[in-house]
Amino acid sequence: MTGATIAAEVVLAALANVPEDGGVRRAMLIDNGIRPEALENPGARVQVQKFANLLRDAMIELQDEQLGYGVGVQPPGTWTTMAQYALDAENLGDAIRRLSRFYRFVPWGVETRCEMLDENTNFTMRPANPENKFSPYLYESFLFYYYQFCCWLTDYRIPVLAIGFNFESTSYSEDYVGVFSPQRVDYLEEFSFISFSSRYNSLPIKHTAISIKKMIEHANLVLFNQYLQQARWAEKVEQVIAISAFQNNSITSVARQLCIHPHTLRRRLKNEGRQFAEVRDKLRLKLAMNQLKQTRKSIEDIAIELGYSETSAFSRAFKRWTKLSPQNFRDQSK
Repeated sequence: MTGATIAAEVVLAALANVPEDGGVRRAMLIDNGIRPEALENPGARVQVQKFANLLRDAMIELQDEQLGYGVGVQPPGTWTTMAQYALDAENLGDAIRRLSRFYRFVPWGVETRCEMLDENTNFTMRPANPENKFSPYLYESFLFYYYQFCCWLTDYRIPVLAIGFNFESTSYSEDYVGVFSPQRVDYLEEFSFISFSSRYNSLPIKHTAISIKKMIEHANLVLFNQYLQQARWAEKVEQVIAISAFQNNSITSVARQLCIHPHTLRRRLKNEGRQFAEVRDKLRLKLAMNQLKQTRKSIEDIAIELGYSETSAFSRAFKRWTKLSPQNFRDQSK
């Protein structure tokens, strides 16, 4: 997700199990102001509010909050029951345990676990039956709701240490992962997971039965809007660096463009669980991957565009990020 839009690939994944027969899927898109033909255009994006409304309608049409991706149906109201159960928790850690326990009793074929260690708290998802293979969308969407619900319960944007998936990256993975702004992203793991510091487990629950009733009237819209409204200084930094074609890639020059002191920018990024160098390098990685996959530019030219004075420095950084050389990554992307 970028800004107030979402990649068309995510929309198509969400609607994969909505029947096309009888024009149900097409009508649903049109009713929510989305032209079906537009989704086929390269780089097409959809407004988040339209997507949130579309998700609500798809869940009602399928009578399944997991949109047909689980082994069994999760009837509308499942999320509401879980949310009310979590609301009575003593703190965030207790709420996470309750959420994990609740979904282990839902017959959707996924086992959810909460592992609370001294340093990190990990929420994991894996097939209850190892023979079942679920779509990446099931894991991606549920981890999004889980994370945003934790932030909503505490009125705090919780920095994510790591997120991992038990599948290969998808065509929209870079877009999706930006929702979490994690320090690390892993693929082809044994299970899907999200991890943050255990110190946040003591955060109090900030909401009441009244506010949760309002939230569950349209949970999709509330949680997506929350994501958009959260402070995103990291995105502002990315925009300044990208617009300047990496000519302004020091914290001093970026802070000047944002009209704040470098110390202030550094502090605001820290509040989001980010560091300037990490934000810059993740942007470099994203752009490098796009260039290697979608263009025939030489690795030397890509390195220069990303602000590297030497190709070897770019190659070392890329291998550190992906465990592959730029050329090997390009070859595997064909």
